[in-house]
Order: sequence, then C-alpha cells, then structure tokens
Amino acid sequence: MPDGTVLFGWSKVWEEIGDAHDVQLGDKGNVRRRLLALVGVSDLTHVRPRLVSGKRADFVSFDKIWLDALQALSLGGK
Repeated sequence: MPDGTVLFGWSKVWEEIGDAHDVQLGDKGNVRRRLLALVGVSDLTHVRPRLVSGKRADFVSFDKIWLDALQALSLGGK
C-alpha cells in the first residue's frame, strides 16, 4: 500500500460511530453518497489484502484524495 493509505472496514467503522453517537437511519448512505460526489467516483475503493493468517479480508482504501474529501465533509463541505 502506498504511504498515507488507510485501510478500514466500512461497516465496522459505522458500528463504532453508532456506539458513540446517535446515528439515524440513512446517515451511513448519506455520508457515502456525499464522499463519492466529493471524490467524483461511483463507488468506494475496495482492496482484499492477505492477512498474517493467510486469509483475505475486504477493506475500503482511502488515500489522500479520500482523506481530504472526508475532512471537507467534516467541515461542512457538500
């Protein structure tokens, strides 16, 4: 993975957000659509790296462009 790339489980992140905040129905999809619009793509970037166990797992991959869009969204970007 290139430096600055973050891999994470999209659903797992939302579980953790839901544990700490009152997440409303549709919030996950709304954030996803807004991020896709900011980056100008039709879907999240998924990767399936091999883990230490030898199994593969599905992660969402954010590079600097995605992280900048996430920051803009957190600051009220449309």
